[in-house]
Amino acid sequence: MIRGRYMIVVVALLVAQTVRGQYEVDPTMLEVNVVAENLTIPWDLVWDDGKIWFTEKQGNIKVLDPETGSIQHIHKVEGVFVSTVENSGLHALALHPNWPDSSYLFCHYSYDSLASRLTRFRYHPTTQTLSNPHHIIPHLEGARSHNGSRLVVAPDNTLFFCTGDAYLFDPAQDVNSLNGKVLRFNPDGTVPADNPYPNSLVWSIGHRNPQGLTLGPNGQLYNSEHGPSNDDELNHVVKGGNYGWPKVNGKCDLPSEQKFCIANNVVEPLHAWTPTEAPSGLHYYAHEAIPEWNNCLLQAFLKARKIGALQLSEDGTKMLGQKDYFEVDYYRFRDVLVTPDGRVFACTSNKEVANPPQRDNDDKIIEIRNYDYHHEQQKFRNKKGIEITARDSTITIQVNKKMPGATVALTHYWGGVIEAIDIRPNQSTYTITHAPQPGVYFVKVKWDAKVLVRRLTYR
Repeated sequence: MIRGRYMIVVVALLVAQTVRGQYEVDPTMLEVNVVAENLTIPWDLVWDDGKIWFTEKQGNIKVLDPETGSIQHIHKVEGVFVSTVENSGLHALALHPNWPDSSYLFCHYSYDSLASRLTRFRYHPTTQTLSNPHHIIPHLEGARSHNGSRLVVAPDNTLFFCTGDAYLFDPAQDVNSLNGKVLRFNPDGTVPADNPYPNSLVWSIGHRNPQGLTLGPNGQLYNSEHGPSNDDELNHVVKGGNYGWPKVNGKCDLPSEQKFCIANNVVEPLHAWTPTEAPSGLHYYAHEAIPEWNNCLLQAFLKARKIGALQLSEDGTKMLGQKDYFEVDYYRFRDVLVTPDGRVFACTSNKEVANPPQRDNDDKIIEIRNYDYHHEQQKFRNKKGIEITARDSTITIQVNKKMPGATVALTHYWGGVIEAIDIRPNQSTYTITHAPQPGVYFVKVKWDAKVLVRRLTYR
């Protein structure tokens, strides 16, 4: 049962499987909010202390503030090749392991119809710009698709990077090729001393077109990849592992595959999807906020148009089951992101020419959170001592008595102040008990030249 009437949200028209804006996960009630729209084929989502960095296929690197919905364009990567079909373009993104002290970021993109590269940029926080591109991997074989890719920062400050076979197939089994692999490198681009192949970035081989990569319990690595017309795979990626492609699709269940698997010590997938469902972004969930998803891999699916919760065994070495969500309104999911406070963000990919019908105004980033956990007694604070509490039809704003006078306003999402009042230096609280019509509103507190904004929805 919904206990309060205010929720943080971006727009009023939200996903509906039971009620608009809510989704029941037996028994947890989730709240689903659109936090960004009018995007163009977003690919990768990266969390950064309350903000989301993301890439778009055309070469854009942007930053989203999910609290206000504002998007800042940081950089357009020069030389990105974007095919008119399938999905070449700008793909994976990662921030330096010591970010923000080491203000570098990494991205992977196609620079030709048959080539891609991994590049590191320097980020300048004061100007919020990128410069000094340095090609960590100057050249990878590429294609209109089958380029991979994802980047993951490991606890030991190395980075993992998965690459596709670029439709060439055989290089996936060649340790001298970087295609069809999971790679591991130091932030400066050098080879970690404990990689399985001397002087090589290669960590594992035999991958087809991996677009999901994440770290799970105890730092274990998982990837998901597209199969041909059968056997999409979820893999537990181990050091020096061989995952079979192109000699093996899915598990070692055919006579020809079994012979190859025995001879090459092939690691079978934890799970294989037939018919194919096109798994893309992957992220591990371990938080009390949504207990049904605890110790699950959250898998974004393109073709199957859903997010799957893949339950792992306690030791992380087996997949025990799968439950699917959000199959109604959002269509193709490209990536999924889990935040430290247990929220989940996902981006959709519905404008790709190769996957008709294209849907105008339909590439979005959505937020998924537990209604009770995040909102029942939700309070917002900042270092200036402002606290905003929303319960039922009452909004209470409390300010530090030592703070200079401030102005507080309740504003409708589409403009127009509903209610406004000045908070004097000797006044510490102000309460709005006015119950507006259902819709999206902002509470804005202004003091000096600063503004604190919180977004609320009245239902």
